[in-house]
Formats: sequence, C-alpha cells, structure tokens
Amino acid sequence: MPGSVGDILATQGGEALMGQALSESLSVATAEGHTLPGFISPVNPGE
Repeated sequence: MPGSVGDILATQGGEALMGQALSESLSVATAEGHTLPGFISPVNPGE
C-alpha cells in the first residue's frame, strides 16, 4: 500500500517525518480531550 508507515520510514528523513506526524496527531488528540490509558504524555506529563 503506497504511503504506508513502512514506505514513509524507508524514505530519506522518514523517521523524522513519522515522528513529526505522530507528535502532531498526539497534540490534536490531547487538545480534543482524548487520552491513551497508560501513556505518559510528553505534552502534559502529569496526565
């Protein structure tokens, strides 16, 4: 499947792109009030 996680990670700079995408997704989810049980948020470590 084009555009899969593996495809992105295999590109030059893919690790940084994936890290940025995950960070942005987490920020949006956190702003919307979603939580991940057992996850220590780098944005809000006390949560």
